[in-house]
This record gives sequence, structure tokens and C-alpha cells, in this order.
Amino acid sequence: MGYYSSLIQRKFRDLVGSRYESVRMEYSDFLASEEEMKIPSVNSILMPVDSFTEDIPDVLMEVLESYEARIHMVYIIDSDVLDLIDEMVGEEVRSRYREKKENFGVEILKQLSGRLEGSGLRVQTQLFTGSKIEDVVRLSENHDLLAINQGYGSQVSNNQPLSPEVSQINHRVRQSIIIY
Repeated sequence: MGYYSSLIQRKFRDLVGSRYESVRMEYSDFLASEEEMKIPSVNSILMPVDSFTEDIPDVLMEVLESYEARIHMVYIIDSDVLDLIDEMVGEEVRSRYREKKENFGVEILKQLSGRLEGSGLRVQTQLFTGSKIEDVVRLSENHDLLAINQGYGSQVSNNQPLSPEVSQINHRVRQSIIIY
């Protein structure tokens, strides 16, 4: 018998008598199970970044340091935007835009990974073209935790504290998620 079940049984034994099981079942939605109370081990963390990602807050740095996990930082150039540019203004502008995005991606990956590595964390970086939502969901399956900026994919406002992309990702991933 788990710790919490034992505690509940001792606490309510004299109050509900034989009704303990029915009370426990009625309130099971409000009580954490033994599995939910265990802290999962985190060995790898996915951290997508883009032009809307701000600097990593100190509080998040402390959390990441406590896990001592490998961090996979990715910068994804949105292929839908590239296709749209190609349709509207042509291949040459698309190539220039992609080159600028790649240069910016390399810079932001270097800057943010340098800050994490300065704290003693192991960081792997990757830059590629794809879908900002689909690829993050797919990549998160191979990681224990997802750390994502609230403005990933588009700007946020006072009325909308999460970007639509982060909201969709939050609903679709199975892993734990830290939104900073």
C-alpha cells in the first residue's frame, strides 16, 4: 500500500468506517496517485528557439542546472514561410531570406548555447528547415522535457500571453513542458 493510501486510510478510518473505499474513489480525481508523486528522471531536454525567443531567464537557468541533463537546442526555419516567399516574389528572394535566417539562427544558437554551456550544461545545437509545430512535437518524443519560450513562433501581447504555436505544441506533446 502506498504512502498516501496508507495516510488516507489512517486519517479517515474512524470517520467513515466502512465507507472508506467509496470516499477514496469519489475523491480520487483530487488525490495524486503514487506514480504521479514520483519525480521523473530528466536526461534530455528539447529547447526550440527562434527570432521571437528572448534571452533565457535566470530562473530557468537554475531549473535546467538542477536537472543536469543534455539540452538539444534547435532553430527551425519555417518552410511554409519560405514557400510563400517563393510563390509571391520568386526563388532569388527566397534564397536571400533563407540565408539571412540561417545566419540569424546560427547567431542565436551560439549566443544561447554559450550561456547554457557557461553554466556547465551540455548543449547540442541544430538548425534546419521544417515546420515549427510539427517538428517540435516530433522531436519532443525523444526527450524527457520540453522548455519553450512563450513567444516561440510569433509575438505575444498582454491579451495573449502565449503564441498560438506554443499553445498548439502544449496541447499535443506528451512530455512535461516548461513555458518561460
